[in-house]
Amino acid sequence: MSNMDFANLMQLDTLFETLVAKPDVANAVAAIGSAVLAAAACLISLVSLYVSHRTAKHQETHDRMSVRPLVYIGVGDYENRIYVKIQNNGVGPLILKRITIDGASEPDKPLIHAMPKLPPMAAWTNFVEDISSRSVPPGGEVFLVDLEESSSVSRAYFTLARDSVRVTLGTLTIKVEYTDIYEQHLPVAVRKLSWFHRHSLAA
Repeated sequence: MSNMDFANLMQLDTLFETLVAKPDVANAVAAIGSAVLAAAACLISLVSLYVSHRTAKHQETHDRMSVRPLVYIGVGDYENRIYVKIQNNGVGPLILKRITIDGASEPDKPLIHAMPKLPPMAAWTNFVEDISSRSVPPGGEVFLVDLEESSSVSRAYFTLARDSVRVTLGTLTIKVEYTDIYEQHLPVAVRKLSWFHRHSLAA
């Protein structure tokens, strides 16, 4: 045994004898030890609680991102069809809250209300009136207005209707307000419909 080990052993013996001779000191040391252990246990509990909270927040963020919708305002302008639609290109359900039609005389009304009156023997293929709180699944779409040649008596009637609708659409801007299933408001989707005027601009 080295001198250092012997010295440490002697110190332990002395401490033990002191504690035996003075019970009050022993009780005080025991109380201090218990308090230290209790404080350590409390600290460990607080750290565990913090870690659990952070983990839960991280999981919640991940869950929200994993079901986030993404609005795409699609347009179609063809010889036999013209339309404006809202498509959900995200990974979660899309909840439509409000659609504003800038440039229309009544911006808060559905797009169909901003459209010109169709000539006789021509009719809309599809349109929507009320979209409030309407749900669109991932990959799903809603046609705000849709005009196909098949809905008119003849191509001539359709062409008159299409050209009239094309002129009106080109003056408008669509704004779509929407949320995810957690009621979280996402950035407003905006698209100018000047694309419908490209023929007149080219001329």
